[in-house]
Amino acid sequence: MKRTLFCTLLITLIINGTAFAHIPFVTTYDKCWVRIPAPMEKSIAIYASFERKGDVDKAYFRLDDNDFNSDITMTGMVEGQEGDQEIPLVTTGAGGEPGRRLHIGSLVPGCETYAGIMPTIAIVGPVQESLPAYNGSASLPDAVDIAADEGVFILNNTTQGPLWYEKFTYKSYYDQNNADLTITKSGTYTIYIWDSASNTGDYVLEVGYIEKFGFEEILQSMFWINHLVQDGEISCAPCKDQLEVIDGPNPTFQEMIDTFSEVF
Repeated sequence: MKRTLFCTLLITLIINGTAFAHIPFVTTYDKCWVRIPAPMEKSIAIYASFERKGDVDKAYFRLDDNDFNSDITMTGMVEGQEGDQEIPLVTTGAGGEPGRRLHIGSLVPGCETYAGIMPTIAIVGPVQESLPAYNGSASLPDAVDIAADEGVFILNNTTQGPLWYEKFTYKSYYDQNNADLTITKSGTYTIYIWDSASNTGDYVLEVGYIEKFGFEEILQSMFWINHLVQDGEISCAPCKDQLEVIDGPNPTFQEMIDTFSEVF
């Protein structure tokens, strides 16, 4: 009965677009590659981990020529608007050419143990204005592969971001840097993520800016909600203990129902 009530409540919250912005994707082991589902504008959160010193994680997406057709749209919400709208996905690059907007950023669980984790993100793909040719001025790990016809955009976190409380997961995160790029070339794009100080621990890669809550997204969120609320994505026991001091103990199943009912 409780599970039925909670699932009904969660579906209502997601349909109304009030529960959370990012659809969760949890990597339960160290994958070599994570595919970003199309369209890349859909807001997702990839929960991952630097499992060993020098770990470099990778995600990728591909754009074909027909992905730049001006009539491509997606139903969803963006920040500052209410309710679903039909949102054009093709924008205009600096040179007047059609492009697609890539939004990307990172979060790190807000425990003291992880205070030193500041991911660096490199987007590698065909050379263009937003991905200039690599000039060797930045120090990159050996695992970052840049071909002669590829460029790179690097998003650095040189200082730790402020704490931000995510009401969906009942958890505080360090809110780190993000960036928006206009992609104007077809091809495969690889996103490399690493910690320059070789720290180990968990992080979240945020991709996309359009909140979409269709049937597939609802199922994906329902599948992972309890895992995330109960800190299942965090691999470090001291971090879990520190988060409990910051945010309080993880809620019971009934408390989750009560909280969502009150807040939303």
